[in-house]
Amino acid sequence: MPVGTSGEKDLESQMPLLSYGVIVEPLRQSDVWNAAKSWYDAFSDDPMIGYLNDGQKGNPTVHKVSTTLIMSAWIRTKVVLTVDGGTSVIVATPAKRGPTNPAHIIIDTLLKWFFSSLQAVKSHEQRKRYAEARTKLDKVVAETIGDRAKDMIFINLLCTAPPSQHRGYASALLATITGQSDSFGQAAWLESSNVLNTEFYNSHGFYTVGEALLGEENPTWTDKPVAVRVCQKRGFFRRGLDRIAMAALLSFYSKHRLAWSVNGGEAILLAIPAGAKEIKCKGLKDRIYHTILNFFARMLNRQSLAKKKQRKRYDESEKKFQASSLLHLAEEKDMYDLMFLATAPDSEGRGYGSALMRKLTEKADHECKAIWLQCSNTHNESFYNKFGFETVDKFVLEDQQQESKKRFYPFNSSGAQLHGPPVEIKLMVRQARRNSGIREKQLALEDREDIEDIPSLDYTSHHK
Repeated sequence: MPVGTSGEKDLESQMPLLSYGVIVEPLRQSDVWNAAKSWYDAFSDDPMIGYLNDGQKGNPTVHKVSTTLIMSAWIRTKVVLTVDGGTSVIVATPAKRGPTNPAHIIIDTLLKWFFSSLQAVKSHEQRKRYAEARTKLDKVVAETIGDRAKDMIFINLLCTAPPSQHRGYASALLATITGQSDSFGQAAWLESSNVLNTEFYNSHGFYTVGEALLGEENPTWTDKPVAVRVCQKRGFFRRGLDRIAMAALLSFYSKHRLAWSVNGGEAILLAIPAGAKEIKCKGLKDRIYHTILNFFARMLNRQSLAKKKQRKRYDESEKKFQASSLLHLAEEKDMYDLMFLATAPDSEGRGYGSALMRKLTEKADHECKAIWLQCSNTHNESFYNKFGFETVDKFVLEDQQQESKKRFYPFNSSGAQLHGPPVEIKLMVRQARRNSGIREKQLALEDREDIEDIPSLDYTSHHK
């Protein structure tokens, strides 16, 4: 990866910054030891570190001294930002722009020598595992990101000391780096060795493009293989197209269907009312308008810009849904179709989603209509259950997971094909409640703390 680039000063030019309510600033030399300690403590239970070190913890002091030396070099060749003087740290390698500083080349050379020295004192098994990890990850990166890596920002490290986790420090650091990458029109990528962090990175716009499995062919490793994911965040142009597409669809739904928002768009709900008539094009102007909207809709589903294999997966999803809906949504046209309910990550936990859902259920109950939706995130199922939704069917998108797994590691040591966890889609239905007033008051009391200080609902609702 390129180090020592002219993008460093650009990334640090606006520091310190206030992000997520905390101060983000460049790491100072005086805070390097504390940063090294946070690094060591945060990764003490990391699955990949456990595999690479062959279950040996090593000497904490020696590890902290070595990471202190590495961090001291990084603050001179990379972008290193921190919150609370080393309590939380992010290290990023900017995309190469212009000639590399000669001093940085020297530091980089010394770092490589230092890394080689560290490997020399490790056991034969540890060196073997380090080589395996680097070989497999390099292969995944080459096949998914390729030559684009030199034009992207690479996030080398993101960590927070365990006692200070869940305070938004890591979010502030990651948002600062990705915000600057957006201003440069550059994408960002990283390697995540803990599957528990996947949801966190997804909330910041990263998505998994590839995966390496460590230990599956190692007879000395008795636990399940360690999955290391390569994640990428789309550049500003790609995300800009998504926002334009969503804005066009919101404009359409606000005029022809049902679209509600809270607090100026911090939470939105899109639905098709029961009995909604098919919108017919009248004249050339309407046909052009709906052609453009269809393009944007396909873009949001990645159909227009997707590869052939991706389009095949979308078709698989649609076919399985159609088969399920024929059995369980016989009166689909006489039901409300909840297409989309979302809250901005910064605004979650304030009751916005509950307020929108309550408004929809009240409207449906008043008209004695049922509501249906598709739920692809198991974490949201309990939220929908609270409002009376029940799972009537589910279908599994397993083939696409198997295909993506076969792309890199088609067989394990026994010759059996690898299977990733299937994606389960649940079809949920809420029946109309004729006397739902008491239950709605109970829900309001349950969520009172969350929605007490919510501004007035900014509803934009037009449907035909």
